[in-house]
Amino acid sequence: MKKRILIVEDESLTAQLIEMAVKQAGYEVADICADGDGALKSAYDHAPDLILMDIHIEGEHDGIETARRISQEHRIPIIFATAYSDDTTLSRAAKVSPYGYLLKPITTVMLKSTINMAFSKFKSDERSREHAEILEHSLNQIVILDADTLNILNANSAARKDLGLSLD
Repeated sequence: MKKRILIVEDESLTAQLIEMAVKQAGYEVADICADGDGALKSAYDHAPDLILMDIHIEGEHDGIETARRISQEHRIPIIFATAYSDDTTLSRAAKVSPYGYLLKPITTVMLKSTINMAFSKFKSDERSREHAEILEHSLNQIVILDADTLNILNANSAARKDLGLSLD
């Protein structure tokens, strides 16, 4: 089954060009939205596999704020697709941990490689998150030590409780 991409872009011609590139890259378009509220609703309604998000979009919230809000409720990788690459924008965008950053105009080759990398990193992140949850909820005490200093790097809840350690 093809991966489904949500496109969040407020310029209709640009949205159409991105839609064509997404389809040429072998993906399905789940939906196209022009603003943050539409993106939030579509993320819930369509459960896309990935979101291509413009930073400057219509509505009350820009793409960065919309990405932050989506990330609070859903585990969906987000790639910013934008014409803006100034330091302030890049710094704000980095705070929501996107899985990629594409500068417009977007080519099919760049889109496909960025999406593939995002899916690969997302899969790895999900595996790490699942492993961390398993370790944290284990009834056995698990403590991770620095091999050189023997300082505690991490301890699961069972170990913290039995050893009197705080999460810090």
